[in-house]
Amino acid sequence: VDPGPASPHIAVVDNGRGMSSERLVEAMRMGTVGPLASRGSTDLGRFGLGLKTASLSQGRSLTVATKEEHRRSPAVRRWDLAHVRAVSDWQLLDDPTPVAQSFADQVEALPHGTAVIIENLDRASFLELPGPQLVVHLAAVLETVRLHLGMVFHRFISEDGLQIRLGESLIPAWDPYLVEVSTRLPQETLHFRGQSIDVVP
Repeated sequence: VDPGPASPHIAVVDNGRGMSSERLVEAMRMGTVGPLASRGSTDLGRFGLGLKTASLSQGRSLTVATKEEHRRSPAVRRWDLAHVRAVSDWQLLDDPTPVAQSFADQVEALPHGTAVIIENLDRASFLELPGPQLVVHLAAVLETVRLHLGMVFHRFISEDGLQIRLGESLIPAWDPYLVEVSTRLPQETLHFRGQSIDVVP
């Protein structure tokens, strides 16, 4: 089924290492790690709630499709709040929606990677605006997202060669510190609580 333009969604696709099916199930579990567990230096989260709560705060369906290197097809898992309500049980589904399937296909075409798809958006009230107003508002929202991503990840874009696309458009780095046009000032040493802090403005 073609989801068509009337099915707004948010999708983030990367070409990172991907996850195994077992790791994906663990990543989709609500509250996977307690606060007393030892934590690695590369851990992104602490309580195992971030991906799920952030996604389900925006929409009622969350699908993750992920593929490790040397795997033929991605592993897929989905939380669907409508399904949870219908069966009165938190069942993790393993089939993508038609919208999510198109992104799972993108991941399948990559050597490795992950797609996170949020559907049935219920927080973006501007989606209810009439056609012309919706287009104008959506353009403004996307511009805000573009500027924000360019600023937050500017070091990775300019120094590490990271590429982030919004749709088909490559997001340029936007350095809020204006290092390229700034003048370095002499180093200052600040003293705080018995410690010295060297500052190079």
